[in-house]
Amino acid sequence: MTGRFPHQATSGPLPWRGCAAGAVMVAGLVAVPALAQDASGVLLRFGVSQELRHETNPGLNTDDVQSETSLRTNLSADLISETVSDRLVLSASGALEFGDVETRDETVFVDPDLQLSYRREAARSAFDVTATLRERDVDTLDFDFELADDGALLVSSATGLGRQRVTSARIGLDLWRDTPARLRLSYGVTDTRYVDVTDPNLTGSQRHNTRAALTLDFSPVTSLTTTLSHTLLEQEDDDDTQSTALSFNLQNERPDGVFDIAGSLTASDEGNRTNLSVGRSLETPRGVMTGRLGLSQEIAGSIVVVGSLNWQQPLPRGTFSAGISQNVGENERGEETQLSLLNLGLSHEFSPSLSGNFGLGLRSAQVDDVETSSADLSASLRYEVTQDWGLNFSASHRIREEDGASAAESTTFGVSLSRTFEVRP
Repeated sequence: MTGRFPHQATSGPLPWRGCAAGAVMVAGLVAVPALAQDASGVLLRFGVSQELRHETNPGLNTDDVQSETSLRTNLSADLISETVSDRLVLSASGALEFGDVETRDETVFVDPDLQLSYRREAARSAFDVTATLRERDVDTLDFDFELADDGALLVSSATGLGRQRVTSARIGLDLWRDTPARLRLSYGVTDTRYVDVTDPNLTGSQRHNTRAALTLDFSPVTSLTTTLSHTLLEQEDDDDTQSTALSFNLQNERPDGVFDIAGSLTASDEGNRTNLSVGRSLETPRGVMTGRLGLSQEIAGSIVVVGSLNWQQPLPRGTFSAGISQNVGENERGEETQLSLLNLGLSHEFSPSLSGNFGLGLRSAQVDDVETSSADLSASLRYEVTQDWGLNFSASHRIREEDGASAAESTTFGVSLSRTFEVRP
């Protein structure tokens, strides 16, 4: 059975659309505080920055390498409203970009990101709903990953130029919150589209997930969560696929951290996948360590060792973090993907007005015996000009290599002047 949802015509951002969207956001920065003056428990947060950025080979191409320089005005606004029983969060951000944006010379509104979340709690139940609309450059998504509503690891292997547009919504209901047996029901849908892409393998899809999770408290420190979920993946240029997963997590809280045992069985149209792992978090005087080790039986039948080890340590004037992991998930086309990661991070405060962040990431993904690896090195500095104005400098270098192809490299430099401030009516 092939994908049945209607094809949606897509087009890149247009100049008049960019000016209109930017005008709406700027107007919102002025109008929202006026509307919220009579509200109680409301926090308004605003941000604006002017950025000059130069990037070589943004699409990480091995041939036809191009560079682009752009001037961006980044805008953001958050509204947070809280009472005893409910919480509302509305966030909006985006950028007006001037310059050669993927061979366009006009002003456009790019990277729109809208998020809405609402939760209302009662004595024995709670209701929540979230909705998002996000658009990003495809070249920023390589090896990006996230957990789906069913707990599955979703890995992005997008390459080349173009934009990804994601719209999602989720609704959830918590029952018997004040009892040792708690039930959570949820349904979510995510629609993914690609605009003006150079990679022909990137096509639209819709992912539907229905989930029920039952948590039983055996004692104040021991609980068992059992989850049943069903996922339907509708693909624009391929057959639909369905999967049903049953998982459990037995957790024991200890004075120095948490110990848990987790397992899952996923039955899909392609076959079955089984996972079993143990996890431990350990709080020490020097930092926090979290680890997980397990086995995953792939659809093809082979058994893969999966796990992760992370360390976070506070320093006298900063923070150090390190992490290594190997997992099995699927990419945006539903293909089974093995993902290995190594990340190092350091933040440091040189003085009360100067701080920096440094990062190193190594990633490797394997799909159908084709291995793709990448590495990125980044550094940023921020100088606090005043209490709410800051001068930012950033630089990054990326390398990507795929089996049978030469390596591609990209370097980015940026400088920006930014301001953030809060208003509490």
